[in-house]
Amino acid sequence: MGTKRNYEMTNELLLASAKESFLTQGFKDTKLRDICRRAHLTTGAFYKHFKSKDDLLSQLVEPLLQDLKTIYSKQINDALSSMTPENINQIWLEKVLNMDDVIHAVYQNREITDLLLFKTNGSKYNNLAEMITQFFADKVAQIIAEMEQKEILPNDFVPDQRQIHFFVYSNTATFYDILKHSFTEAETIKLDQNLCQFSYYGWINVLKLN
Repeated sequence: MGTKRNYEMTNELLLASAKESFLTQGFKDTKLRDICRRAHLTTGAFYKHFKSKDDLLSQLVEPLLQDLKTIYSKQINDALSSMTPENINQIWLEKVLNMDDVIHAVYQNREITDLLLFKTNGSKYNNLAEMITQFFADKVAQIIAEMEQKEILPNDFVPDQRQIHFFVYSNTATFYDILKHSFTEAETIKLDQNLCQFSYYGWINVLKLN
């Protein structure tokens, strides 16, 4: 029991040390010895818990990323199960474009969010904006496929995957930029709601739902 507790304590010390080091110096400029020195541990102890600095970063940020994916996936699943020709415009605005719950989760984990947004240069998360765009593009494609299955889209609608990707990117890039500013949660939600209203009409036009 004591051995397990010591292992868990060491793991937590290394995670806490790494988070502080990454936030202060950035991932790229942080050395393993910096993390170990801050945690008062040896590099040998480090390698009993993590394969590399990249592995440690993943263990810090992946729980939040998975939570955000779960939150948005639930919205999309709700949309898939409830969409009809009569409510599709409302579904698009309230389920596909709405980010209120995602924003709330982000602000509950502000340090990890800041790490992801500003301090991951040199890691696989440096391309986070494109990773997020691809995730949302896949979800939008899932929605559009279901709309075709339910005959919600007009017969002459032909999906253009490049166009869909760039429309998603225009939303994602703006949302990403909003998060990079020091707005309050309420301000961020309001700005994103305005973004939703703005982009909504473009989506309705592209999908020929007007």
